[in-house]
Amino acid sequence: MSQAVVTIRDSRVEVGRAEESFVLEIPAFDLLAGERVAIVGPSGSGKSLFVEFLALIRSSPKNGYFAICSRAGRMMIAHQGGIEAEEDELLEFRRGEIGLLLQNGGVLRSLSAIENVRLPARISRTDLSYASQLMEALDVGELANRHIGSLSGGQRQRIALARAMVTKPTLLLADEPTSALDPTNARMTLQVLSEAVLHKLVYAMVIVTHDEALASAYGFDVVRIDPLVNEAGSGSRIRPRVVQ
Repeated sequence: MSQAVVTIRDSRVEVGRAEESFVLEIPAFDLLAGERVAIVGPSGSGKSLFVEFLALIRSSPKNGYFAICSRAGRMMIAHQGGIEAEEDELLEFRRGEIGLLLQNGGVLRSLSAIENVRLPARISRTDLSYASQLMEALDVGELANRHIGSLSGGQRQRIALARAMVTKPTLLLADEPTSALDPTNARMTLQVLSEAVLHKLVYAMVIVTHDEALASAYGFDVVRIDPLVNEAGSGSRIRPRVVQ
């Protein structure tokens, strides 16, 4: 059986004030090495919140269990039974094992494209040469020395994706990686993502997308988020995903 990368049980993330809170319920979510999962659901249903939770940015200290295991077998228990890991432990694990692409990309306008991609590798002291390979694969190799401000939205999105993958993370998280891309580049990007997992450059992957059909065509297992409304406010619930 493949190694478990993510294991979540009976967790919930709450954001906002009590009278206007939003709660994301995660009854069960498993992710194994070699798997690609696409999260789908209506706008405002908490898809981005789930990505932030997986990235160890959002906490859930009051209940449940959440653990991530690195490809080397190192286990990070983010929270268990109301006890949360120390922030410096979470930060160190996140830097070394998690690649993250948010919707806004987060690229630095003061740096060139290649400097943006290499930045996480410099921080984690990993191979800098892989940055150029990724940029070529994503068809932005010729933009290496261009500054971010001179690039289109789609080009910046692909630079941000290369940056998220440059450390060959255990877990890659991508929030709408194709949202700013035309159909041709969207297909190319999903192909690169799929191949990264198949060739074990990334151990496992979770993306958020509105294009369920395209994600399925590239081998992603689709998991849905269902909106919920109750007396305490609004929220959503991820459909359980348990791998035996």
